[in-house]
Amino acid sequence: GILRPTFDSNVTDYDVTSLNSIYPVSVTATASAPGAMLTIHGAAAASGVASAFTLKPREDLLVVVAVPGSTSTTYTVHYVPSDYPTYNVTTSASAGTEDLLVTPGGQYVLILDRSGAPLYYRTFLPDDLENFQQTTYPDGTVVYSVTVGVFDSRGWTLGVDHLMDQHFNDIGDYQLLPYAQHGALPAEGHETVLLGDQHYIAVSYVERTLDLSKLNPAWSAQAVVMSNVMQEVDHGNVLVEWDSANVPSLYADSTYENSFTSTDVSDYVHLNSITIDPSDQNLILSFRHTSSIVKIDRHTAQILWTMGGKEDQFGLSPDQVFTFQHHVRLQPDGSMTVFDNGYTTPRQTRILSMGLDQANHKVTSFDVLYTKPSGEPQSGLMGSVTPLSGGRLFCGWGGWYTSDLEPAATEIVGGVPVWSIEFLTPGVWSYRALPIASP
Repeated sequence: GILRPTFDSNVTDYDVTSLNSIYPVSVTATASAPGAMLTIHGAAAASGVASAFTLKPREDLLVVVAVPGSTSTTYTVHYVPSDYPTYNVTTSASAGTEDLLVTPGGQYVLILDRSGAPLYYRTFLPDDLENFQQTTYPDGTVVYSVTVGVFDSRGWTLGVDHLMDQHFNDIGDYQLLPYAQHGALPAEGHETVLLGDQHYIAVSYVERTLDLSKLNPAWSAQAVVMSNVMQEVDHGNVLVEWDSANVPSLYADSTYENSFTSTDVSDYVHLNSITIDPSDQNLILSFRHTSSIVKIDRHTAQILWTMGGKEDQFGLSPDQVFTFQHHVRLQPDGSMTVFDNGYTTPRQTRILSMGLDQANHKVTSFDVLYTKPSGEPQSGLMGSVTPLSGGRLFCGWGGWYTSDLEPAATEIVGGVPVWSIEFLTPGVWSYRALPIASP
């Protein structure tokens, strides 16, 4: 971590941009006065020589310097910095033990234990942080990723997908490579899929000016649109690219941000999740602003089917219709979980599970696994759902368009919340809340 503020011998209180209580930290202090004696974390230390030790959660780091004939001075590096997000945790005996990844307010990435103790945190201020994930490669390597970039209040973050190893050392940044008619593109914060060393799927949002008047005379000949581009890259080679601009029907499919004028950016698709179908290795994408889930051929980038929205091929019943959905995931049993935000409808946010007959475009089973309590605000944006062992559900509630202070994430057992975390600053949410095995 980087010391804040910059060191001054007359200043004794500091914090850092990154710290953890999972692995040893290394601290080096250099004494400027002859004969000075140093103590770091309660043990004698040599000037200019690193000391390694493991902190406890929330345990401050103390460096004491004693000069013969003078009063000793204690320098404190606070484990929790002054701008660390505040929150309450509510738990019960039946709650799980998995640690939690969150990005409150886009300012910090956090690994929390179930008591709420920060096991690891890092900030990249002033950059925005989205989608903190842990991934285990096929060879067993564990990596962490987070999108670091510039947040646009219209709903996207553009920058790089930043990678760290199991011990949180920086190992690289990913973006989209030059391909077809475009150069390199910044990564966008909604989704990253890591498949192995230098093998990944990344997303970008690309602002373009297009002539859409030929598709609809009400649309501008200089329409400003936000196209979505998805790219799979393996060791510097682009294996496949999907570009929403190559699917003209998506303009008419959009039910939100679709003015298609020359003055406002029409974010008409808003790709927010990608999952791989293990049955055929093709890709399933979620489009927020068409309220549809689309399967893409991983080799040709052609659309194989569409569920929901204006081009629904599955004949969804009124109860099965989802809107502004997030975090679509295929589960090991072949079912698909959907975080149904419900935005622009009177329906409360729900967690859905669907059995699919993809060949015949049918929903073979449909369950509402959980509905957000009516007294809580509808999750109009963001969100995630992770099924856990024993029939448990872990829900990250994303964000809502009110100032209510409500749980940001909840574990549910038998339809009953047994654990929750609530951030105590209005407007501070986590894009996703993902449970992980302890590092």
